Amino acid sequence: MQNRDKGDRFICRLENKSVPRILRVLFLASIALLLISAATYAGPSKNETIQINELKESYELTVPVSQLIMVIPKDGLSQKKIASGGSADNPRYFGFVNEALGLIISGWFESAQRFPGLQKSWDSDTKEWSRRGLPVPQGVAFVKISNWDAIVYDLRIPSGSNSHIRAHWLQADTWIDIHISMTSDRPSAESRAKLTALLKTIQVREKKN
Repeated sequence: MQNRDKGDRFICRLENKSVPRILRVLFLASIALLLISAATYAGPSKNETIQINELKESYELTVPVSQLIMVIPKDGLSQKKIASGGSADNPRYFGFVNEALGLIISGWFESAQRFPGLQKSWDSDTKEWSRRGLPVPQGVAFVKISNWDAIVYDLRIPSGSNSHIRAHWLQADTWIDIHISMTSDRPSAESRAKLTALLKTIQVREKKN
């Protein structure tokens, strides 16, 4: 309940700000989904905390104990903690926003041993969404995008589209879970295509020894 209270306070502050309505809708939908993974994380060591290096054209993300580096093109993105509590308190959590595009990218690094599998992970998430009375995902599709195992779906909103991709990358004993979403006045098919193209630009490589 404490995590949910934090999220509610964040939403109230957001609604009181003079931000575009389309962005408020995006945050309200995405925050609700982020907060379902409530968990308590013991104080992590530095080796287990995400490090984000901002370069001229991109962000490089890694966790020292992991052998992977993820590179996200900057392209108007700024770092932002999307919510408080739940999964956002994971020491390996990351969040980025492009307000002009109504775009959110968030996720975390984790041990590959903790990945339950694509279908089981999705079933667990949607079961919790249903329990909390959250919108039912529409047009769900399981797809392979580059080396990402992904689930593409939409959340119904009054107008326009609110499209999402939840994707997983497993390599070198590391699991990267990434969630990208966009709310716009475009048709769903166009928003999904833009998100798919964006995911393809996100690179993952192993560290050099």
